[in-house]
Amino acid sequence: MKVFSSFEKTRKFVQKLKLKNLIEWNQYVKSGNKPEDIPAYPPHTYQDKGWISWGDFLGTGTVATQNRSFRDFKSAREFVKKLKLKNTSEWNQYVKSGQYPNDIPTAPNRVYDDKDWISWGDFLGTGKISTVNREYISFKNAKEHVRKLKLRSQKEWREYCTSGNRPDNIPSAPERFYKDSWKNTADWLGDNTKTKKNISKKRLKK
Repeated sequence: MKVFSSFEKTRKFVQKLKLKNLIEWNQYVKSGNKPEDIPAYPPHTYQDKGWISWGDFLGTGTVATQNRSFRDFKSAREFVKKLKLKNTSEWNQYVKSGQYPNDIPTAPNRVYDDKDWISWGDFLGTGKISTVNREYISFKNAKEHVRKLKLRSQKEWREYCTSGNRPDNIPSAPERFYKDSWKNTADWLGDNTKTKKNISKKRLKK
């Protein structure tokens, strides 16, 4: 039967290794560099002998999500809005940077789901609303706005949608949201479309 070092002695030794997480710990165990008096799975060995969490053991201070106490939604949102993040992509980059506070969840939409959560736009402070909850202007008004842009093809429409200039109350996929009124891209974009010109040429050839 193996005799292991005391919890305090083992933790002191391990923290000098500067391991960041459980993955790095497992890699260290497999490397063959681990002393024999240190267990490969310390939670089992040191249960009721000082074990608290991997964050405490490795010295990272990280606490498992299910055991973590987060600040209330309003305080979290107030903090996040000051970061001026534009979207969820920037939020994910911020989370990965390791700079965010441990008392703010990395997935606030899940943690605050049954409490105060509205949308990412509300949480980040951008004001953007998810597509499923967005209200669009009428098909007639939307088409009138789009035709003034003088876009000539579906490709130019897609480029416009990704440019950041498209109003939030006009859908990027109008054929889905205006099913009852939708005809085709040529009708949507107006007389300047390449689609209409091509159709006219084909008719003349006939």
